[in-house]
Amino acid sequence: MKWILVVIILAWSVPAQAFIETRYLDKGKIIYEFPAEDDVLRVFVSPGFVTKIELPEDAELVLVGDNELLKVEVSSDNRSVIINALTVEGKTNLIVDTRSLHLNYEVIIGSEEKVDYRVWIDQYKHFKSVNDSETEPEFK
Repeated sequence: MKWILVVIILAWSVPAQAFIETRYLDKGKIIYEFPAEDDVLRVFVSPGFVTKIELPEDAELVLVGDNELLKVEVSSDNRSVIINALTVEGKTNLIVDTRSLHLNYEVIIGSEEKVDYRVWIDQYKHFKSVNDSETEPEFK
């Protein structure tokens, strides 16, 4: 009788464990970026999914290269740029300016496996790297 009970418990726990393991997607859907002004970042989008760029300060200017490929909106608090793909493939550029950041993106429309869900821009690390490079001694 004990063996039957053990077998029943194991039979129920294996599917539950399999569900838990497949509940989370692979890492890499949430991106943390620390861009310099001369960087061009790639963002992957796909129809049926939304990608959100989280900004450390208000967006002042948002430009998209081809409006027929993407629908781009700024959130009501001006701290996020929301991107929706309108076609199944293609690529264009996206420019997002804030008071102190000038962000450049290449937006690639394609496979849903590569979609970036969120892109967080870390202003502190951006400014720290800029200030660190300004204070580095010059070697002659």
